[in-house]
Amino acid sequence: NLIDMPDLSSHTGNVYKEIRSTEKIFLDNWILGFLNGEVSFTYSDKKSRVIPVINLEHTDEKIVYFIKSKFNLNCNVQIRNRDTRKTTYCLYISKKSDLLNIIDFLDTGEPFKGYKLIQYKE
Repeated sequence: NLIDMPDLSSHTGNVYKEIRSTEKIFLDNWILGFLNGEVSFTYSDKKSRVIPVINLEHTDEKIVYFIKSKFNLNCNVQIRNRDTRKTTYCLYISKKSDLLNIIDFLDTGEPFKGYKLIQYKE
């Protein structure tokens, strides 16, 4: 038995937009969780100036490059090889424009809890 399906072709564009919007929400939430677990917020003291720094270090090279691309970061991915641990890929983010790209994303909600939130707000 075949069931007659309504013609949804005129609604396809709207459905696609909703799906893409939902995917973006899930991806953004995943990124927030990833940053919560994998970044640290520190300071660098150069020539009597305190410069905020975001450090990201992870063993998955593709994810580090994805984050670099997602936020259009203008820094190099550094590779750390150690005898007793897996190779890690690092981003040392200190350029004002790069920091602002990440801050704009983080300020869209309340992504951090506990000590990570204290670090971020400092």
